[in-house]
Amino acid sequence: MPKFVIQEHFAERAGHHYDFRLEIDGVAKSWVLKKGIPKKGEKRLAIQTFDHTVDYMDFEGEIPFGYGRGIVKIYDKGNYELLERSNDKIKFRLKGEKVKGTFVLIRFPKVKNGWLMIRID
Repeated sequence: MPKFVIQEHFAERAGHHYDFRLEIDGVAKSWVLKKGIPKKGEKRLAIQTFDHTVDYMDFEGEIPFGYGRGIVKIYDKGNYELLERSNDKIKFRLKGEKVKGTFVLIRFPKVKNGWLMIRID
């Protein structure tokens, strides 16, 4: 079963945010969530960033240089079930220690690299 991680990131330049990653096609597809994981019925803007290696999903520590410089802590991790996937939509069920439930990421073309993350249940 593929993995997911939510990394809490205290970045010097980008400020406090959450990095959400799904293991897909052998990489960690990644989105930045400034306001964290949505609660049921909420929508949150998720900005897709570059793919990371799957190994990076276990990273906790300090990034000493570059745009992401700062402290990274794992907020939650676990497995997920992929329910639906297309170019514009990814529906999945998270099975984490803290976060459990069904979510959907829907492409949001009004914002560059934008997606909306919605919690269904």
